[in-house]
Amino acid sequence: IRQIVDNIVGTENQTRMDSKILAREKGDEVAAECLTSIVKWCEQVNDLETIATEVFKDGIIKGYGAAVIRWSNEDVVHGYPKIEKIPFGELRWDINSKEINLKDSRWMARIQRVSRMEAYEMMPWAIDKIKKTSGF
Repeated sequence: IRQIVDNIVGTENQTRMDSKILAREKGDEVAAECLTSIVKWCEQVNDLETIATEVFKDGIIKGYGAAVIRWSNEDVVHGYPKIEKIPFGELRWDINSKEINLKDSRWMARIQRVSRMEAYEMMPWAIDKIKKTSGF
């Protein structure tokens, strides 16, 4: 089955298209070009092609693949959008969902285990609440 999966992943890689922002109205062309440059920068910084392939491959093999976009303050003064693959065990879906593809699911959450210090760094505005939680 490895050959089949590799063939499908190869097809996904070859048929992938570049992102481009289109102007909605006349005169928006310059703004659209600037936004396209920003999107391409985010794709390069996050190595989006690799992440997209990994998520696609997970979808083929495991029947599931997910990624998240979040704001990261690492390495850049004001931060940047960070795209990362989510491990299966960190996702939770609406338990009332009946459809196998979750199209009737009303919510989804990500649960991450982090140390107290990581939580302080991620949510400095909630340090008092974090201090009151039980340790793990």
